[in-house]
Amino acid sequence: MAAIAGRLPTFRGLIQLDGLDLRAILPEARARIGFLPETVPCYDVLTVHEHLAFLRAFHPHWDQAAVDELLQRLRVDPAQQMGKLSKGTRVKVAYVAAEAIDPELLLLDEPTSGLDPVVRSELLEIVKERLRERPARALIFSTHLLEDIDQIADRVLLIQEGRLREDIPVAALSREGMNTAQALYARLRTHA
Repeated sequence: MAAIAGRLPTFRGLIQLDGLDLRAILPEARARIGFLPETVPCYDVLTVHEHLAFLRAFHPHWDQAAVDELLQRLRVDPAQQMGKLSKGTRVKVAYVAAEAIDPELLLLDEPTSGLDPVVRSELLEIVKERLRERPARALIFSTHLLEDIDQIADRVLLIQEGRLREDIPVAALSREGMNTAQALYARLRTHA
């Protein structure tokens, strides 16, 4: 995910954005890719407002109105210190930052891992809503919580030990007589 986001300088293989090698179009490509990493980097002493202002300095197309709206909807107090936030609230802040640039490609790396069910549901609902508002946007959502797939995905890339094992439409999984998570667990076992 970090390589796709343009934040990993050395990697094997080729990543293309609009047919161009990602390495050749950095840092311009980073302005088109929103990234919520699995571990949210931040300075613990900064408030949420200061943290987002720091990030804003690197993004000329930052949408402050979207930031304000999402902070309100996700019930995040901009005056709170980053170091005192729960994991769920840190994820919310990272999601807001990823959305602030209205990216063409949104990468969410394990965004619901460790979140309580209410926060998880809220976050997934907002992600889906914003995708509906931007049908041209691509979303790559990495998760070990296979139950999230039904809520968010239309296609699943099953990656195991760094290799692409299958590229499956979610609709095809639902025809297997199991829910999506059960069908994926069964496929994982066949590749083990």
